[in-house]
Amino acid sequence: LDGVRSLLDTVVIPTKKSVSTLRHYASFGNASPEASNAGEIATRLVDQVEFLRLQEENAALRKQLEAPYAPDTQFVPAHIIGIGEYSFTIDVGSVQNIHEGFAVVSEKNILGRIKKVSPKTAIVEAIIHPDSKLPATTVGSYARGLAVGTGGSVQMDQILQEDTVLVDDIVVTSDLEHVPPDLIIGTIQTIEASDEELFKIARITTALDYRKLHTVFVITP
Repeated sequence: LDGVRSLLDTVVIPTKKSVSTLRHYASFGNASPEASNAGEIATRLVDQVEFLRLQEENAALRKQLEAPYAPDTQFVPAHIIGIGEYSFTIDVGSVQNIHEGFAVVSEKNILGRIKKVSPKTAIVEAIIHPDSKLPATTVGSYARGLAVGTGGSVQMDQILQEDTVLVDDIVVTSDLEHVPPDLIIGTIQTIEASDEELFKIARITTALDYRKLHTVFVITP
């Protein structure tokens, strides 16, 4: 667990400084009626926001630590600081040894891959991006294909007609540099097949929406 638990050294968890900080922030929930000064109120609001952020980050970290990864898996925690139509920006970059192609996840769910890196930030191409392509397989039946972003959703292309795929099958990653196998892409919603075509297509419902997340994790070598 050394790789996964190295997160404990880089993410704020209630230890020493943060324990006292959390207690300090929690006290603001019992503000006295006399705290009417505008500056004090503003400070209390800022502190409460910080307190809630700490709680959110701690919860995300706990879930990440509980996700079933190989013991030597390394993560770099990051915050989403910008949202695009099919991409998002995170607050880590080359300074943290982040490189193009690295997978960005939440728990065991893949959100996208690093597309562009600057010293302190990186742009992540979400799996729904029209340029996103991930080799994929279904769990159980092991049907292989390519998970392709369609601009808002994902579909699994190049599935051989003789391969068995079913609605609600889980689709995971496979065989791609910097992207571990078995990261969850989503579940099959509908299947399009024709005897006249060599391949069939499966429409996928993605597991998570990056637009509703704040803390994510970059998988590094």
